[in-house]
Amino acid sequence: MSNRIKFIYFDLGGVLFRFRGGLERLAKENSRQYEDFEKVFRMYDDKVCRGEMMPQDLWLKYKDELGLETKIDDFAEYWTDNFYPIVESHSLVNQLTRGYQIGLLTNIYSGVFSKIIHKGHIPNIDYSAVIQSCNVGYVKPEKEIYQLAQDKSEVLPNEILFVDDKQNFLSMADEMGWATILFDENNPKESVKQINSILN
Repeated sequence: MSNRIKFIYFDLGGVLFRFRGGLERLAKENSRQYEDFEKVFRMYDDKVCRGEMMPQDLWLKYKDELGLETKIDDFAEYWTDNFYPIVESHSLVNQLTRGYQIGLLTNIYSGVFSKIIHKGHIPNIDYSAVIQSCNVGYVKPEKEIYQLAQDKSEVLPNEILFVDDKQNFLSMADEMGWATILFDENNPKESVKQINSILN
């Protein structure tokens, strides 16, 4: 085990699972461009992640703004049905539980966490801390959510490693003195190799 790192926070989407399958499926089913859905996603994602808007309300925005006829009674269920686990990450997390405290730090929608555990999209382990944006009212890259995560870890800033797939979400962690790794969901084996390199 590393002499320095004691606590590892993982992001979810883009690190432990691929999450854009729902938008890709909607685009295909409605004969629309994926970019149409991505545009609406970017407009409202932060609000849903803060808990200011429910996932079903986001679906109504998709329907209204894109003129869709598709009927979805539970968008969170549909959304998570189209997640795909990144198996290399799952293997890594299960391996690291033997030597490190593992936590999650994520921008996430209300009601989604229990579904992704149940559906096997993330490792079902005893996480030392789970910081969900929808529960705390802050989103990455706002400093407050990192401060909450740091406090929950009960270790020094330089004893935390944070793994995320977005560089702008790592920058605040860098400023706070955490170690960071930019995860590439298109090359997970290389990203896992980099994480192991830092830890060993």
